[in-house]
Amino acid sequence: MLEYLIKGEEVTFPLMLMSLVAWAVVIERGWSFWRHSRIDLRALRANVVDLVAQGRILNAAQVCASTPSPVAAVMLSGLQAFDRYHDHQTGRPNLAMVQKSMDDISIQAMGALERRFNILTAVGNSGPLLGMLGTVLGMIKSFSGMGSASSGVNSEAVAGGISIALICTATGLIVALCAVLPYNYFGGKADEVGLQIEEAKTELYEALAQLEEEA
Repeated sequence: MLEYLIKGEEVTFPLMLMSLVAWAVVIERGWSFWRHSRIDLRALRANVVDLVAQGRILNAAQVCASTPSPVAAVMLSGLQAFDRYHDHQTGRPNLAMVQKSMDDISIQAMGALERRFNILTAVGNSGPLLGMLGTVLGMIKSFSGMGSASSGVNSEAVAGGISIALICTATGLIVALCAVLPYNYFGGKADEVGLQIEEAKTELYEALAQLEEEA
């Protein structure tokens, strides 16, 4: 197997390099999502909303600031906007700016969650194509050898060339799977966090609006 991989170096070496890059991304993203999974986001949201209902905006902001999570970052931006932006005429907090601030940060937070996903997409799309290219090159070599043989067809050489060609295809598919499967898994995890962010935005906005009405 290794011998065939070495013989098909025009394609298999780039594929192995792509595999290493994909696995580096998988490990980095896996570590990031694992850290996020250790945080109880529902408890965080409930705690922040409860503090806001008590009028303890500073304490709620401190809870968010001490939690390394995109959900906490979005809620922190809303709390900071509630404290910073006020209507010029009434002097009351500007809830429209609160919503805008959370919307802006949520886009950045989702971008951070999906960081380097494009690398996995590129590897997943180009792996099979590169493997197929190796197959075509291997078949060309095999049939070129058949055409130039002066003393008959060397069936062993032809079979070896075809084996190398098929191994290139298999290698390309394996490399693609190593990128596509983690991409789909991480994409699902990112969607889950995105849903938590949207729910947190709604809950916090309603809590701040209720607090502002009671003031």
